Amino acid sequence: MAEFEVNVVRIDRIEDHPNADALELAIIGGYRAIVKIGEFRAGDLVVYIPEASILPQWLLKEMGLEGYLAGKDKNRVKAIKLRGILSQGLVLPIKIHMDKDIDIVASNGKIWTYHIIQCEHQGYIIGEGYITEDVESQFLGLDVAELLGIVKWEPPIPISMVGEVCNIYGKTLRYDIENLKKYPHILEEGEEVVMTEKLHGTFMGIGYWPGLGKKDLFEGGDVFTFSKGLGAQGLVFKDNENNRNNLYVKNLVDLIDGVGFNIINGIKKWFEYGKRAERNPIKEFRKGKPIPVYILSEIFGKGIQDLAYGQDADTLCVFDVFIGEPSSGRYLDYDEMVYFCEEIIDVAMVPVLYHGPYSKEIADEYCDGMTELEYSKGSCIREGIVIKPAFEARHDEIGRVILKHVSEKYLLRKNATEYN
Repeated sequence: MAEFEVNVVRIDRIEDHPNADALELAIIGGYRAIVKIGEFRAGDLVVYIPEASILPQWLLKEMGLEGYLAGKDKNRVKAIKLRGILSQGLVLPIKIHMDKDIDIVASNGKIWTYHIIQCEHQGYIIGEGYITEDVESQFLGLDVAELLGIVKWEPPIPISMVGEVCNIYGKTLRYDIENLKKYPHILEEGEEVVMTEKLHGTFMGIGYWPGLGKKDLFEGGDVFTFSKGLGAQGLVFKDNENNRNNLYVKNLVDLIDGVGFNIINGIKKWFEYGKRAERNPIKEFRKGKPIPVYILSEIFGKGIQDLAYGQDADTLCVFDVFIGEPSSGRYLDYDEMVYFCEEIIDVAMVPVLYHGPYSKEIADEYCDGMTELEYSKGSCIREGIVIKPAFEARHDEIGRVILKHVSEKYLLRKNATEYN
């Protein structure tokens, strides 16, 4: 889910730029990239370089982009507006030359035959194996990021978000969301979906693993917290004095040791109810046997990101709940998550904007606008929306069906921060 890739794709269509005679719009999935007129045609095989890509110097020179991109080194791809039209990503023209094969002998003596994809003067070795028929289709979807030397931009991590960690590999969740523009065909017209506001804070995962008992963790070693990046590596923050000012640790402590409701006690209580909890729609709680639970939330407020939503203090909203071990558990359906947040842990959810039949037009309507968070008093733009089926579903291409749709105003805002 949501891996950084620089893929070989086809241009779906070319559209006129309404405000520029020398420019056109290359449409790739749901993305729109502005290109020179006549440079591409519908059906052309190209490399699509997405936002947040860092380009090497040679490629900047090759594409004539030296000094034109974002960041202090002018090498980061960012959404821009050209003559009133949003442009996302770069399009790199490529050609396949069947008469240029290269044999490379690997260290184990095996011979690999590669084909060259060529961009003007620079040759790129990207295809493995002998290709005889339908040459271009065998390159479609190929990730060429490593080959071209393109990496994902990662912002520096603020001191408040770093801390001492320990490894509990296999017991954290890896979490990210694909973009609707990359996969516009995943959701079916008319299927029941829920659209929630995508808040711009930082991801905070909270895990409760009954009986884990690991030293350096919280609540007798059964509770832990992690950022999105740490969770992907199986790492969590330690419960120690050095981490007391850590953003994630502070917020976890408030939820389990503060003056309010202890969310872990709430979860334990419902497991203890077992079959007596007949009104609980979450079947795992009715079995009465404690199993892992993960609460996935967004923390926001002053000093966390550039959008504070009118909050001086850290504020937390839940956007997903997972129950069971990472390898075999499940995400809760929408109605189950509402019950979990309201009745079991008493923590607010992210704002729900729409619940009903899906259409791209409805998604576009709710994507832009101002936040629905009441304490912002309408003063903060909306980052975008997250769309998922009301009842959890999976798709062969992306796994779990959940997609984000990001606001144009958010993409183009000034002085932006993107700390994870």
